[in-house]
Amino acid sequence: MASPTILRDVTAALTRALAEGLGEGAGRPAQVLDSLPPQDTPAAPALSVLLYQVAENAMLRKRERTVEEETGEGGEVREFYRWPPLVLDLRYLVSAWAKDVLAAQGLLGRALQVLHDTPLLGVVSEEEGPVVHEPSLKPYPMDVDTLGGLWRTLGRAYRPAFAYQVTVILPSERKEYLTRVRERVVDMRRKS
Repeated sequence: MASPTILRDVTAALTRALAEGLGEGAGRPAQVLDSLPPQDTPAAPALSVLLYQVAENAMLRKRERTVEEETGEGGEVREFYRWPPLVLDLRYLVSAWAKDVLAAQGLLGRALQVLHDTPLLGVVSEEEGPVVHEPSLKPYPMDVDTLGGLWRTLGRAYRPAFAYQVTVILPSERKEYLTRVRERVVDMRRKS
């Protein structure tokens, strides 16, 4: 079963990966937030990870349903159609916040390196434990106009940031049981 908390779990895994990665090479670890800071310049350097878009993956949406089997309690085998999984692209905006512009840029550069070195994200659901599929992580290109529009929508001044996309696969729970022909009887008598 797919976790209904997958969005929260992926965001938590992404912020955890950044916090751990930034803490390894830094003298003072930066705070990693799962939202924008309440004001433009927090007291301590901070990195914000904001989920700004959830979209169905267009390339993987046209998969066919598959035939699968399950064994019942009595040992009978039942076949069913399984609908294709829901494949989501979660897009995150990562930005650095600090009083010193160079400190913010350095933090942003370190965050880029951490995510570059993390191709897969180990997601743990609070309800179900580890997720079978490890979401893939890759940069998501965003031009200056799109980024500026996003900052305007968020009600903040433009600042350097980068976008990353996390692709998650949620197995479908939808099943349609099949009824197979067990015996075929053909009557070959002639009609008079």
